[in-house]
Amino acid sequence: MIVEKQIQFFQMSMEDLSTIIKKAVTSAIQNPKIINMNNSLDKSNTNPEDDVLTREEVKNILKVSYPTLWKYNNDGTLKVKSKIGRRVYYSKKDLTNLLNDVA
Repeated sequence: MIVEKQIQFFQMSMEDLSTIIKKAVTSAIQNPKIINMNNSLDKSNTNPEDDVLTREEVKNILKVSYPTLWKYNNDGTLKVKSKIGRRVYYSKKDLTNLLNDVA
């Protein structure tokens, strides 16, 4: 059985290509929880416990400073779930477990 694949080439200005790339990157940064490690949509991530929180959200929930949050990460108290660029995300489930262990 022979499978034919088609490749289409079309002209696009550098400006148009740049705009498409910027939109894709912006979308990925604004919606980090819909992307898994294979860069495909993660449809199995419907459990609210698997949601992610930003550093600011975690800082406000724990009522600690950014340096304290950094210390928690370094000593293993609370691990970073993912990083996208300079943005850091923590697992909501990990934070819930931490709060339950303390209480």
